[in-house]
Amino acid sequence: MTKCPKGGDFPEETASAARCAEHGITILWHGDPIKDSGFLAPPAAPCLGPVLSRGRPCPCGCTP
Repeated sequence: MTKCPKGGDFPEETASAARCAEHGITILWHGDPIKDSGFLAPPAAPCLGPVLSRGRPCPCGCTP
């Protein structure tokens, strides 16, 4: 059973949807469930410390 975000289980659930009329919530899903491994880590932002620190050591400790 899928859990309703407002509490309890969804009273109506099929292979493609879950519905909680009491809370007005419907969830639809298509395809295989998403797993944590399906998400990519966001790219690391370039350090702007050397530009912003104007010759002083970078606040993050990097060495440009």
